[in-house]
Amino acid sequence: CPCFAGILPHPNDCSKYYMCVFGFPRLGTCGKNFLFDGVHDCKLDGKCKPEEEVNCGSRKRPTNDKMTTNGIIGTTTPKDVPFQCPSFGGYFPDPNDCSKYYQCTFFFPKLRTCGNNFLFDGVKKQCKPGGEVNCGSRKRPTSDKMTTDGIVGTTPPKEVPYKCQCFMGLFPDPYDCSKYYECAVSIPSLKT
Repeated sequence: CPCFAGILPHPNDCSKYYMCVFGFPRLGTCGKNFLFDGVHDCKLDGKCKPEEEVNCGSRKRPTNDKMTTNGIIGTTTPKDVPFQCPSFGGYFPDPNDCSKYYQCTFFFPKLRTCGNNFLFDGVKKQCKPGGEVNCGSRKRPTSDKMTTDGIVGTTPPKEVPYKCQCFMGLFPDPYDCSKYYECAVSIPSLKT
């Protein structure tokens, strides 16, 4: 890898990319109907995007049987398509369930669920009481603990997700002394 941490497009295949992690390359592949959109400069802003939004230049596009002549993708529904991290790292709402979100690290999604019957606020990027979250088209879970106004019990709101204090390191969970956060490239991962 030419850089310590960054993302580079594969030189020949538009659906692939290389992640440089501590100077070591790791080959990644975008999901079905997605291509890698990035430049050759080791930045962290390259990402997998829908294929119709990407200019591959001299890189080869994979063949796709589901693509029609007008460029519209077949009949797959959003539930059939696995979640694709839209960027190198961050937190993103589950498109179907308001109580869930994806933690993306190096473009790899990890599905998480808000605790305490909280819902994920896609704007604030944290779990909050139900009455404070606009779910839009995402389904709200049903629970006996939810009140009719959507406010959850008396549990104080817990700031989720955790924000790393440093680029790398281990940090105690401020709410549970049996857990800690491992931060890599400023992206936290809860450990026990």
